[in-house]
Amino acid sequence: MNPVCKTTGSRGFWNDTGRTGIGAWIFSTDHKRIGLLYFYSVLAFFLVGVVLGLLLRIELMAPGRTIMAPQTYNALFTVHGVAMIFLFIIPVIPASFGNMLMPIQIGARDVAFPRLNLLSWWLYTIGAGTVLISLFTGGGPERAEEQQRMVSHLTNNETYFFREQPQLEVFANHVLRSVKERKSKSGERTMSVASIGCSTGARTGPTGPSGSRTST
Repeated sequence: MNPVCKTTGSRGFWNDTGRTGIGAWIFSTDHKRIGLLYFYSVLAFFLVGVVLGLLLRIELMAPGRTIMAPQTYNALFTVHGVAMIFLFIIPVIPASFGNMLMPIQIGARDVAFPRLNLLSWWLYTIGAGTVLISLFTGGGPERAEEQQRMVSHLTNNETYFFREQPQLEVFANHVLRSVKERKSKSGERTMSVASIGCSTGARTGPTGPSGSRTST
């Protein structure tokens, strides 16, 4: 241990909790360690996205099938987009550098909720791992591509989506009916307020600067 830490009683720069090895990192509530965990995780998922992008470009090098089937290409394309946007671009600055530097800049010992901060990293890694595992188990990216195709059919005034899932048609009709009823009620209230204002103005008539009626 650092002699300065022995004399001052401080736990050091990393705020160690007594654990050693990898447990000192994945179970630590120190904002600096969590920031580095985010940084390493984001960098790893960025490399995964780069590899997926290279596979997609290799597939497009020549017409027809090169190294993968069309369904596999759609799945890789979906996971590549998820990895680059939700696993790299969004968390790279606020999660990694924000966790590492912001408390130091403001002079705080740690963030407001250290355990919740660590839980966010666990949820991030578990969600990212689930997305990547879905490439090998099937159903995830392919299902997303199927939903996108259904939405495209829906935007083209086709009823394929509602034929396959009739319960959604009932729910959509209920929502549209509720919206129309609210619009009609709000329109009626607006017309009643306007009519009351017109009738009040007709009874009182125009008034002068002193509040008395003026004659024409």
